[in-house]
Amino acid sequence: MSSGCGVTDDGESPPIQTAISDTEHRATTAPVVEVLANPSPAVEPTTVVSSVFPSGNRFPENQLRLYIDFSAPMSNVDGLEEHLRLLDNRGEAVDEPFLPLGEKFWDHDYRRYSVFFDPRQVKQVIRSNEKLGQLLTAGNSYTLIIAPRGWRDANGLPLREEFRKEFVIGPADTTPLDPASWHLRIPAVETNQRLAVSFPEPLDHGLLLRGLAVESADGSRIDGDVEVTNWETRWTFTPAQRWAAGSYTLAALSILEDLAGNRIGVPFEIDAFDPIDERKDAETYRVQFEIR
Repeated sequence: MSSGCGVTDDGESPPIQTAISDTEHRATTAPVVEVLANPSPAVEPTTVVSSVFPSGNRFPENQLRLYIDFSAPMSNVDGLEEHLRLLDNRGEAVDEPFLPLGEKFWDHDYRRYSVFFDPRQVKQVIRSNEKLGQLLTAGNSYTLIIAPRGWRDANGLPLREEFRKEFVIGPADTTPLDPASWHLRIPAVETNQRLAVSFPEPLDHGLLLRGLAVESADGSRIDGDVEVTNWETRWTFTPAQRWAAGSYTLAALSILEDLAGNRIGVPFEIDAFDPIDERKDAETYRVQFEIR
């Protein structure tokens, strides 16, 4: 029998029972946290191939390069061979038509990619095409296919849709560029009319954008806007200021090329037995014109 002082009959104190309130219990228990969120919405691809140059549908048999323009910046990816295919007129894939692709062929903002046809097969100066077989054959048609799901943009998303470009092949072009064959449409004085330069054949789109300029009589470059149209056979220049009467120069850099890589006065395929004109090392060729 226990006494009022809380001692049992055998003289030992009973175990102490401590009552813990609900508030104290919750404070000593680790909280359970659960984050609830709605699933992320699916992001639809938006980047597409906006254009391929040459923009025309007839290439020479020794076509050198293509430019692929995208509507938004692309990812810096190497090894893109699987994203490009070339089909012949029977619908069969052409075996390894392009040089190995790499990041060095991107422009500075990753919106233009340069693709080179394998020169071992399209250029006669390298005689291996006799055993490899001609890559592009005059009279035949081909289709370039850019796959939609492999090539990813800067956000990691694939292209929105497949792109196809069909073209036919004409004879090989081994004729050097000749500025004497260019036609200039001279603008009127005291206007902002465009200076228009027409070529007898398509020229390389990328090089046209940076290979031509207009200079004043003192050699200073005139500011203005450049546009390339008519399947790369027409270059126009709109000056920032009105034309003043006087002498002007159309300056053409020696890097300018046609679709087969022929430059001013210099064919791409040089026969070792033909004499080379030593004057062709000039960096700039100039065509004079007057605005009266």
